[in-house]
Amino acid sequence: MPGEKEWETYFSPRKTLVALGLKKGMVVADLGCGYGTFAIVAAQIVGNKGKVFALDIDRKLLRVVEKRAHEKHLKNVIPILADISAGKERELLATVDFALLANIIHGTKSKFRLLKATADLLKPNGVVAVLNWKVEKTPRGPPIRMRPTEKQTVRWLNRAGYVDPVVLDVPQYHYAVVARLSRS
Repeated sequence: MPGEKEWETYFSPRKTLVALGLKKGMVVADLGCGYGTFAIVAAQIVGNKGKVFALDIDRKLLRVVEKRAHEKHLKNVIPILADISAGKERELLATVDFALLANIIHGTKSKFRLLKATADLLKPNGVVAVLNWKVEKTPRGPPIRMRPTEKQTVRWLNRAGYVDPVVLDVPQYHYAVVARLSRS
């Protein structure tokens, strides 16, 4: 993973999160949050009545997220050391309105298990947004052969119980598939 400052040049977090449907008061899970590129901005968008669970398997990255949240006086960011694909985040079960998987699905062995574990976190009709690198040459990102297409991502989401997938172009090097959990 590149350095924090370089990493942020590949995204427009505020524009992306608003386009994906993030709103005030939501409870968000940023799975594989890294440096908090999206988690910090999500916390600002959802405001004091909302909450952002920032999950990652790297304790050092979670410390960066904690520091950034503290610097911005954000009290609604909750860092959690966890591997979401293991499905052990019991305290979050069915509490999340919006789950973000930004640039993590390409490196996950069991995409289906990851998406099912994410579904367990979501409230009925909760939303997942899967952000991926476009399948084209970009200045950064995984090898093109590892990058899933929009169609593959939609298939994985449908198989895992999500419905109404919408594919969005996310400047400048990404696309996102947003889908709703079909559970009432």
